[in-house]
Amino acid sequence: MSFVHLIEPQRSTGRLPLFALGFRPFFLLAGLLATVAIPLWLMVLQGRLDPASHLPPTVWHGHEMVFGFAIAVIAGFLLTAVSNWTGRRTASGLHLAALAGLWLAGRVALLCGSHIPAWAAIVIDTAFLPALAAGLAVALVAAGNRRNIVFPVILLVLSAVNLSIHLGSLGVIDWDPSRGLRVAIDLILLVIGVLGGRVIPSFTKNAVPNAKVNPCPKASMLALIGLAGLALSDVATSNPAVTGSIALAAGIVNGLRMKGWGSLSTLKHPILWILHVGYAWLVIGLILRGLAELFDIVPPDAGLHALTAGAIGSMILGMMSRVALGHTGRSIIPARAVVIAYWLLNVAAMIRVLTPLLLTGGLYHPGIAASGALWSLSFLIFTIVYLPILTRPRADGRPG
Repeated sequence: MSFVHLIEPQRSTGRLPLFALGFRPFFLLAGLLATVAIPLWLMVLQGRLDPASHLPPTVWHGHEMVFGFAIAVIAGFLLTAVSNWTGRRTASGLHLAALAGLWLAGRVALLCGSHIPAWAAIVIDTAFLPALAAGLAVALVAAGNRRNIVFPVILLVLSAVNLSIHLGSLGVIDWDPSRGLRVAIDLILLVIGVLGGRVIPSFTKNAVPNAKVNPCPKASMLALIGLAGLALSDVATSNPAVTGSIALAAGIVNGLRMKGWGSLSTLKHPILWILHVGYAWLVIGLILRGLAELFDIVPPDAGLHALTAGAIGSMILGMMSRVALGHTGRSIIPARAVVIAYWLLNVAAMIRVLTPLLLTGGLYHPGIAASGALWSLSFLIFTIVYLPILTRPRADGRPG
């Protein structure tokens, strides 16, 4: 079944709309978390708040943006997409509510500090990804859909990385939790590489018939190999000459991959250009990371946030706004406020990348604060606009 032309499987009526399909609760939860998590982190940076977690503050921040925010979106997307790819029901109703509750319990558990044992918080937090992967794998295997079995596998690997971050933070294993976060980000970027390569050229060609869209299969394969290689190198070694070289090569080949995507033809279509810009941030971030590790000519912070605030943020906001419209029977045209959110997010990412490059001394922390405020504001706008869309029945009256 085509990834692009998704067909809603028929479902029984009478369910609470919020739990009819996976994208509904998880996109809403991701929007809410993105809205509040960065202001909380800024308060931690200013010494006004203690996250009260067994994770060090910087690790807690990165962990929640990866295993809280990004994983929520991936969960909602895959639960919906696998249902369409296979024609089989994924989690819905009480099952979906339980999954969403398990994700939420993980966020709360990591803020309970001494109120619950660290091992209990770890068990709660690490339970979500295996549960999600198992549900997706059952549908894919039953349908004989081998092409997409890679996604449950990546989720299980992410689950192992998540556990290593917790155990490394407690000193149970000799593993730097920050390194674990780098591996987790690499895997999220690999998911973006796989899905982005499938949907961005197709969406562009369908919406802009005159666009010169001609993806190169060899460049696509090399791009994915580069992203997978970066994840493997971050697991195997902390040698910056190795990881930096792979990051730089991956950035270059992913940039070449975009040459056949018709990016310039999307300038009048915000629902498209946000995805192209998100992938461009991936290219920029990989190149900046490579330059930082190989030549020490840019701070590591710049590449990291080009990949996270820029690439992951833009791709998530673009895909959430598109999927939620299409799967609730609405025209795939973003509201004006959401287009403003696209711009705010990218301005925030630019400020965050440029701040360690250009701003020093007394301007550094105001730059970080401005970036965080704009980034969170973009997801607040998404949450406000999409709350009624995600919690009400489909506009066309169909189930789902």
